[in-house]
Amino acid sequence: MGLSRALQGRRCGRVFGRVAAADNHHDPACRAHRGAAARLGFANRLTAGMLFDREGFTGMQITKEVSGTSATICPVGKITVQTAPELEAAIGALGSGVSDVAIDLTGVDYISSAGLRVLVGAEKLLRSRGGALRLQHPAEAVNEVFEMTGLNTVLTIEA
Repeated sequence: MGLSRALQGRRCGRVFGRVAAADNHHDPACRAHRGAAARLGFANRLTAGMLFDREGFTGMQITKEVSGTSATICPVGKITVQTAPELEAAIGALGSGVSDVAIDLTGVDYISSAGLRVLVGAEKLLRSRGGALRLQHPAEAVNEVFEMTGLNTVLTIEA
């Protein structure tokens, strides 16, 4: 406990988000710890991540059903920058044998640009396999995002 508060908060050449005297903040290994957390003045990304999740939501539930070359994915929760990788992993885990995927958005009440990126990427991947992505039953707020971004003309959306 003999360390000063500044030394305790030091991480990757930064002291509470400010550049420290040491020059190790240019080390490529330290670059992983820079970014939003440092710009916002936090010592680690976990704290900065909590800012974006004020309601305490920690994840998303995803169920999958696979039948031959078709699959249905049912996410429940918000698709945010924190949870979009979960959806991307669920789609990626289907494997190359699955070419037709339906994503039931009934339980999704919010989608961020990170979620849109995952859906567009999935559409491109499945199209390259000769298949298709279908988005089913989006909530009104989610459907409005598709309309505002013009993705309703790119993605297949079923009411």
